[in-house]
Amino acid sequence: MPLKAKERAQRYRDRIKADTDRHKTYLENEREGWLKRTNTGKVKSIDDLSERAKRQKCKAWKKASQRYQVKKRETRQIEEYIQLNSLPTSPVDLEPPAQAFAFGVGPAPRPPNNRGRRRMHHLNRSRTVRKLHKVEQELKQQERLVEKYKKRLNRLKSKEIKKMLSEKDSPRTKTNRLIREFGNGNMTSKVRKTLIFHHTLVEELKQKRKKGRQAKLNSRISGKVLAKYRLLDEARKQLKISRRQLQVKGGPVKKQGNPGIPRTYKERILTFYERDDVSRIKPGKRDTITKQKNKKQIRLLTDTLLNLYNKFMSENTFIWVSYSSFCNLRPFWVKPPSLKDRDTCQCKRHENAQLLIEKLVSLKLTSSAFSSVDTFVDSLCCKFSLECMMGKCEQCQDKSIKVPDENVLDNRTVWYQWENSKKSVVTAKKSSGAEEIKEIKIVVKQKIDGSVQEMIKCLEEQIPELCEHVYNLRHQFHLSKLLKTYCSSKSDHAIIHIDFSENWESKYGNEIQSVHFGGSHVQVTLHTGILYIAEDCIPFCTISDARRHDLQAIWANLDPVFSYISQHYPDVRYLHFQSDGPSTQ
Repeated sequence: MPLKAKERAQRYRDRIKADTDRHKTYLENEREGWLKRTNTGKVKSIDDLSERAKRQKCKAWKKASQRYQVKKRETRQIEEYIQLNSLPTSPVDLEPPAQAFAFGVGPAPRPPNNRGRRRMHHLNRSRTVRKLHKVEQELKQQERLVEKYKKRLNRLKSKEIKKMLSEKDSPRTKTNRLIREFGNGNMTSKVRKTLIFHHTLVEELKQKRKKGRQAKLNSRISGKVLAKYRLLDEARKQLKISRRQLQVKGGPVKKQGNPGIPRTYKERILTFYERDDVSRIKPGKRDTITKQKNKKQIRLLTDTLLNLYNKFMSENTFIWVSYSSFCNLRPFWVKPPSLKDRDTCQCKRHENAQLLIEKLVSLKLTSSAFSSVDTFVDSLCCKFSLECMMGKCEQCQDKSIKVPDENVLDNRTVWYQWENSKKSVVTAKKSSGAEEIKEIKIVVKQKIDGSVQEMIKCLEEQIPELCEHVYNLRHQFHLSKLLKTYCSSKSDHAIIHIDFSENWESKYGNEIQSVHFGGSHVQVTLHTGILYIAEDCIPFCTISDARRHDLQAIWANLDPVFSYISQHYPDVRYLHFQSDGPSTQ
């Protein structure tokens, strides 16, 4: 059987140790290597290490020393065991006289043949070492078991002691101990104090019953402990309570406190939070939230909680709920919008009409079923057609809003509209530094104060353009769907839907403070789009540091898209473009 690498290395080291010169040369080489590694810094001395490394090094030295001592002790025990149990050596054969060799008399001497005996001695020694090693392993295992059961016993004892110390004596045991101590003439002051405590407690319970807390006090007294020691009659006599009042009731006594907000109020608040004018539902498939295995679609509040509270109280004047209770009763799926939840690409016509429609619903001038722009437009037209939406239908061309009560037309109200406005700003000239007033155009959400009739008139003025706008929107969506369906079955047709994103600002991972101000940050333009080819849907995005949005810039951004189509889809011959249609495009 070939030797293992470890055995070959051990034999090589044994041969070196057997030769004095080779062993000396080996030690010198090792010493030189050690000095070389120390001088180059590969091996650090204990003084050059950190405090933590010193502690780790000392700990490793301590473990190595312990292993060395254990190995040394085991070797010594093995040698002693072998000396005690090995066979005595055989006597050496007498050598023939020297004269016989000198004069050639007799046969030549032969060395004794002890190979078989040495082999048996080696086998016995190996067998003994293995047996000793096995016994030592069994001994260590038994010692570990003994230690384990010792610790388990100590834990059980300590647990029982703690249990005995923590347990309280029963009332009868305490009473018997007190009687025994009193009979021996001791603990007179303790007996006196116990009796004073008894009479004081009874008197206190009587006073509590006189203050109108009879039901609660009776339930506290009529416990199972009094019934166990047959003291219910004694308690009835001392506290003057009838038998009917001292009935043993199982279970804890429920706290009779404030009943809280009525259930009808909670349902009304929940319905208010789920209204479309109070919160809007998120349309995404993953825009859900789950609590206690109850999965709901997330809704986002359209206003602050304080404003919504005032709105709720103005609509429900017959009930009163505090602001904190109103906030606490907000459902978990109705959340305030965060920065990422804001809608920043809303249509101005839709939003202005939606603000007026929501105000009509809140004033109860129209049904809540028509609280959205689409449902409101459908309620004004007899059917969804080009003639109806363009005001050419004879039945519904005179679109007007009917109010159930005309007495409210003169009432004052407030509504909001997105409007273009001008703002004066003060700037300083770069050359002279003199101040200069400039007018800039801004878009604000304007608060308008007027009568209900004026608000309705404002909405009626928007209805023709709104109906035309809604029709165009639906018609475009319908044609886009038909075009995608047609191109999905044609391998030579493709659709490119493009749109410009807003300019993005690039930032450094770590930057100095002065970079934050001025024009140090570079802005880039993202040209996003999506490519429909057959059944494939491929999104793409090009990035450019040029902030131009004109025709040349659009074509430059689409040039790599054309190269991709010609390379991967050579059969495409017709391209259909879809965009939001800004004036520059």
